[in-house]
Amino acid sequence: MYRGLMLASMLALLISPAALAGLDNTDTPTAGREFVLDGSVVHDIGATHLNITNWGLIGARPGISAPYGSAPSLEFPVGSGVDHLWAAGLWVGAIVDGEPRVSTGQFTPELLADRDDPLDTIYESGPGHVRGRRYPMPNADDDRDGLEDEDRLDGYDNDGDGSIDEDFAAIGKQYFHAVMRDDTPFSLELFPDHHPLGIEVVQESFQWEREDLDHFVGFRFTITNRGDALLEQPYVGMFADFDIGSVAENDLPGLYDGAATAFDRSLVNLTLGYAYGVDATDGAFAGVVIAGPDLITSSFQHFAGDQPFDRGGDPTNDAERYEALSAHDFDPVPPPGAGSPNDIRLLIAAGPFPDLAPGESVVVDIALVVGETRDELIQNAANAVRLADGKWFDRDGDPLTGIDGREFHVPWYRARGRSADAPRHRFRLSASPNPFNPRVQLQFELPVSGATRIDIYDSRGRRVATVLDEVMDAGPGQVVWDGIDHEGRAVSSGVYFLRMSQDALTETVRAVVVR
Repeated sequence: MYRGLMLASMLALLISPAALAGLDNTDTPTAGREFVLDGSVVHDIGATHLNITNWGLIGARPGISAPYGSAPSLEFPVGSGVDHLWAAGLWVGAIVDGEPRVSTGQFTPELLADRDDPLDTIYESGPGHVRGRRYPMPNADDDRDGLEDEDRLDGYDNDGDGSIDEDFAAIGKQYFHAVMRDDTPFSLELFPDHHPLGIEVVQESFQWEREDLDHFVGFRFTITNRGDALLEQPYVGMFADFDIGSVAENDLPGLYDGAATAFDRSLVNLTLGYAYGVDATDGAFAGVVIAGPDLITSSFQHFAGDQPFDRGGDPTNDAERYEALSAHDFDPVPPPGAGSPNDIRLLIAAGPFPDLAPGESVVVDIALVVGETRDELIQNAANAVRLADGKWFDRDGDPLTGIDGREFHVPWYRARGRSADAPRHRFRLSASPNPFNPRVQLQFELPVSGATRIDIYDSRGRRVATVLDEVMDAGPGQVVWDGIDHEGRAVSSGVYFLRMSQDALTETVRAVVVR
């Protein structure tokens, strides 16, 4: 947990009587709760319970003397009172006028709801709630105006039809919605050295109670450039300070980068950063994974709580934070049972995304995951990634649009059963083993027959090899890359991107060569 003077000063402001004065933490959103500081918004229907806020913090900073400090903070097993997370938060970085800038949810909460807006709070719903239905549920157009999900759950009449929050898409069994910005007056007051990106972050979080989907909390972050400047080379990451078993200095970092089988027996690729106790026992694993289709984890970093940045400690300014976000590297981790325990923090990131002009957005899906064992943690992370991948539907009746005639995507969705029009195959690519030396097996699945390529690119985007370029039948297939480039030379150690393409479809996975 963070012990810096800056955080201590900030906390004093956030939980002081002056800061709390006038905040009404009732159960009625329209009463004007503004900052939710009392630990009253908790995902509590699954196998892990987690506090949610609208001021950057995910978790509860267990042990601090604040109203929210006793709320569940990735508690697992439920009812044990044992938390595995001190604090987590979104990090968004970009280059603005040649300068790296990063806005953080933690440890410094630069992403805040607007406390001057009485409607800016956390709203709750669920997929069966009136006004919160989403396709393919019946009447997904809740207000029957010919549009779907045009009025997000935020207390405002976003579509200007005179009604408030009457047509939005609620995800999961339990759904929370909050809006934050990095340039509120209070954020600039708290952090006078903070250079905002001018972004709005819509934070949606959700949880399920089904046995195979209840060991994680999912997040969807929609990040929009609300400023006037171009945000170049943007990266998005999740920073997490896991304190396994509520013990800060007893953790080790772990990394799983490869394929795993999800709840529907499909093979998914995932990069899972996690922490575990040095004396790992049941319930001693917690991690973070970037989910969602077409999102590739670009970097994984872990930091020691008792070291400065240049010796492996936390980044403490925008230049260091952007360096960590954009590292395009995976920090090595000690093998199980080795290494020196510490107060470990993790950063897992994706990017760079296309430059964000004013008004443009990027969407990132992330899950916080728990498991009693490492294998169970990996399984639960695979379930989260597969669920975030969602399902494609044919809504326009045109067999030539989309993937195998399916053009409409619903993320974070699991069908209750196999539908009659479910595709026989999906467009997927996986690599195993990963890391590898000297060769890696690429397994793929194609929805239709057609010309198919698999190209290998280095971390600088240069194509170094082509391992498949021919017409392939629909269904599963495999090919081996022996780590040799197009000139017959063995490639050096490092990160490589394996890109499969078939007509307009593409799938990219990341692989690491270790010589």
